[in-house]
Amino acid sequence: MHYWIDGYNLLFYLPKTTGSFEEKRRVLIAQINEQVKNLSLIATIVFDASDPTQKHDSRSHYDCLEIIYTHSKKSADDAILEAVELSRRRSNLCVVSSDKGLSSKAKALGSEVLSLSDFLHFLFKRHKKSTLRESDFQDSPREIERLLKIFSNPRKEE
Repeated sequence: MHYWIDGYNLLFYLPKTTGSFEEKRRVLIAQINEQVKNLSLIATIVFDASDPTQKHDSRSHYDCLEIIYTHSKKSADDAILEAVELSRRRSNLCVVSSDKGLSSKAKALGSEVLSLSDFLHFLFKRHKKSTLRESDFQDSPREIERLLKIFSNPRKEE
């Protein structure tokens, strides 16, 4: 599955933090990259143009995360919908946004859609599961009793 994330939609969804706008965006990119890397996901985060003179989309990577800044006359929504339209296997593409307009258009084109809250829950629930240790599991009293019976009465060798 390739996740296409509506960057500013996600940035403004998260709790308010201190720091400059650019710093908040850098922190967001680093955090999403870390989760994408830990879960071996394929993801692209798309931001609206930050440079009004930019004539083409700019693409770069931050480790495992692809980052796109659209050109001055193209919104992130347009770039994401363009990716959906160009995808031959729309079932392998998921749009991540809580923007109702973008979500409904992506669904109409055959893409899967995840709200921001569902996506964040997916990221952190999956990561939490993957980091469970053996010591995090505890047997029930019934299971302990069953195991004690088995091991306290060894079978006689024939």
